Amino acid sequence: MYRIIESRRRAFNTAAAAALLACTACASPRPPDQEAQNQHPAPARTRIESAEQLPRHVYPVTTSAVALFQDQAQFTALAKQLQADLRADLTAYEIRDLSTLKSYYGTLSNIALQRGDYATAAAYQDSIRAVEDKPGLKLLGGILERALARAAADGAPAQPANDAGFRTALRAEIAALPYPQVQAELAALKARLEIFAPNIAEGVVRAEIEPAARDGSISRELAQRLVLMRTLLDRIAPVRAATIDEFGKVIAAHTREKPDIWAARDVTLAGRSDLTPVTIAIWDTGVDVAVFPTQLFVNAKEIAGNQRDDDGDGYVDDVHGVAHDLQNQPTTGALFPTTLSRAEMNEYQGYLKGIRDLQAGLNTEDGAAFRRKIASTPPAEFKQLREKVGEYSYYAHGTHVAGIAIAGNPAARILYARFTGDVFKLPPTPPGIERAQRGAREFSTVIKYFRQHGVRVVNMSWGFSSKYFEADLEAANVGANAEERQKLARQVFQILAPSLRSSMADAKDILFVAAAGNDDAANTFDEFVPSSLELPNLITAAAVDRAGDEAAFTSYGKVHVYANGYEVPSKVPGGATIPLSGTSMAAPQVVNVAAKLLAAHPRLSVAEVRSAIVDAADEKEIGAGKRIKLLNAKAAFERVAKARAGKD
Repeated sequence: MYRIIESRRRAFNTAAAAALLACTACASPRPPDQEAQNQHPAPARTRIESAEQLPRHVYPVTTSAVALFQDQAQFTALAKQLQADLRADLTAYEIRDLSTLKSYYGTLSNIALQRGDYATAAAYQDSIRAVEDKPGLKLLGGILERALARAAADGAPAQPANDAGFRTALRAEIAALPYPQVQAELAALKARLEIFAPNIAEGVVRAEIEPAARDGSISRELAQRLVLMRTLLDRIAPVRAATIDEFGKVIAAHTREKPDIWAARDVTLAGRSDLTPVTIAIWDTGVDVAVFPTQLFVNAKEIAGNQRDDDGDGYVDDVHGVAHDLQNQPTTGALFPTTLSRAEMNEYQGYLKGIRDLQAGLNTEDGAAFRRKIASTPPAEFKQLREKVGEYSYYAHGTHVAGIAIAGNPAARILYARFTGDVFKLPPTPPGIERAQRGAREFSTVIKYFRQHGVRVVNMSWGFSSKYFEADLEAANVGANAEERQKLARQVFQILAPSLRSSMADAKDILFVAAAGNDDAANTFDEFVPSSLELPNLITAAAVDRAGDEAAFTSYGKVHVYANGYEVPSKVPGGATIPLSGTSMAAPQVVNVAAKLLAAHPRLSVAEVRSAIVDAADEKEIGAGKRIKLLNAKAAFERVAKARAGKD
């Protein structure tokens, strides 16, 4: 039921399926097109404070989602109704959440593109840029829409995507960009276009929308996705090759590595003999303990492999940690029980690295292999590809996180707490009341286990929200209608979230570190748990890149500190090293600092460790008056050393 938080996962699910061209920034609170401008002034609007308050819309599917996607008459009717609903919502409700506005106005931009109104599509993107607070996205957002509009205005209204006219327009747009400020975002957009292929559009509809449509309707979110797929197929695919080529030229001409601010801030404890072992819990999808043989927590009261609970703590063979199965029941095994063969694991490990290489703007064989795989995958087989990439990511996630958490700290000891999920499946196992109750018990027993075995720091690179549960219920056709699904999703959330919060609050001697999320959204608006919780023993981490610039994917809202979450190298099962990005990779950077502080100063309290990390972080202004705090291990150590002088 819980989502691991790692940006490659999001990048594949949406960017491989779509270029996200109209969803990379938020928009102004009023539509820019002439029809909307001619509306009468709206009455006072109802303020929307959380995602739960947003209205639910559903759209009929009389035949199939694929037919709706392919048939022009059906698609036009859907787009017309969706446009009307989005405009009505914006008129009736005061929606200040930027991520929601991105979604609404991005879709309106896509609908404008679909009807050939390039100027309106570009106007939406210009209003988006006016309020975007991430500098790279603000500069780059809507670049293709503007190029299409410029090409149309320059004499090719019937075919604005013609190669020569479009290239000229795109070059003008690119030339106006300050490259150093957009290089990461430009490389990522190029990668999304490379990963996207026309066959993928129908594949996404078959794999992600069709299952939900079997009950005769789809939600607003799925309708928006279907519109996006048609827009990509009809309007973006014709300019895809030219765009990739032009982006590639500017990247090749200006490529330079951003300065790495993290090396100067890092602290290593390697070689020190005065350290105290510190137990770190990696609460995740499992850890390949063979990769870290000398840095494992050991439960001396348990006998390995005898299939017994020797110490009576409720877990069998918990020598290095504990595990729960898909039904939230205790089980054994440090690693997620993947169904992938050894050959498939090698193959999909390569694809995982290839996706990251493409997003980093690197020309590698792994990246080329993934492009070939995408291009050669028939729509009917996209589901299998999507699931296998997701399964390998799930399998590798916890090990990658663990490697980051213990780097440079010979005193760190890994205790794994493995949960099991199938959120990578289409559709995943839907949530329910009984399963949620078991999940709540799992939260309680796992944290109790942490307390019993001396865990000092816990990494939580995962999360859940009512919105996620609602989507899973729709995908599995659970519930008679949208209102019923919303109610059930909220009930599940209200069972899980308070249980996790109370269990964490009771563990006052443990510092928990949560990843903010990778949805470029406010974790408080979506009520993304645990990152949005307010607790004195919790730090929420968001992501920046190697230069300390805010990552385009990172969520925000209740965030205490930003850490490097971009192309972070670490181990995956089997011992290979690959770079991954996400707030999943930022959170263990914070855990790493906390564990080092505790190894060197074992008497520190949770409050002291938390204060050292948060208060010693460097403040940085990142645009539009927005300030963030960058993790600084060295400053945290200096702060503690000064405060603890003569006490340790």
